[in-house]
Amino acid sequence: MSPSPGTDPPTRRDPLVALLSEVVGGPVGRRALRHPWWTPRRVALATTAATLLVALGVTALGSGTPPGPVRLALLTAAALGTAWLLASADTETDTDGDALGGGWAAMGWAAAPLLVLHATEGWWVVGAAAGALLLWGVAVAGLPARFVASLVTVAGCGVLLGLPGAPAAAALLVLVPAALGVRWWRDLLLWQLGMALALLVEWWAAEGVLELTAGGPDRGDLAATVVRGAALAWLGLAALLGLAADLRGRWSGDDDAVEPGRGVADPDGDLLADGRDPGA
Repeated sequence: MSPSPGTDPPTRRDPLVALLSEVVGGPVGRRALRHPWWTPRRVALATTAATLLVALGVTALGSGTPPGPVRLALLTAAALGTAWLLASADTETDTDGDALGGGWAAMGWAAAPLLVLHATEGWWVVGAAAGALLLWGVAVAGLPARFVASLVTVAGCGVLLGLPGAPAAAALLVLVPAALGVRWWRDLLLWQLGMALALLVEWWAAEGVLELTAGGPDRGDLAATVVRGAALAWLGLAALLGLAADLRGRWSGDDDAVEPGRGVADPDGDLLADGRDPGA
């Protein structure tokens, strides 16, 4: 699929996605034909639907109680609505030198490991949809939605760090602003892998797989809290760095010809043009 007009696809902008895309022949080139139907928003919706199917399978394998038809329909609508709202907010938001833009930020929600783990737990997905609606409203109002999302991400990480006993599914509320506000999918992925590892440590300790109880009280919860705290601190730091870069870009107004983090020249920038040839 080709990028939206004026927007590079993630395989050209994000280092992690560019690396993973090599498995299937990527990154996408600028001469790729435009597909008349597969826009970033529709890709995000289709990916969200596939992720929900995987989540239902994980729930069934884990002997959890699958949601009833009505609740499943509401959760599905909320998850799909979140993807659509994030894509719309990302499209409305001005794209700077680092951010993907063009609706691609919604993939941070659509393909999220946390969505696989917690989509069927309680009504957290509905809460995430409400957060996405607020961010969309900020973007439509012409306010810096990506900047606001970064601030909310930092605040959310702080709240979860201060409430170590909060349900693991509460991370879905942070995932929504993080998908829009955090610049690199690498940081999103590492945070979610850390949260998943914390759940795994808790399960291993409860099943006696890890020897965390020898010589004292059960340390499983403590180990999981440390892992979860490190993951949240990583995401919060990534969001703070994004805020700093956004502020620096707004104040300086510089448009660097080299993509940050990649060391690859912008294909639209002519590095050899100088004052000797005004038409260059």
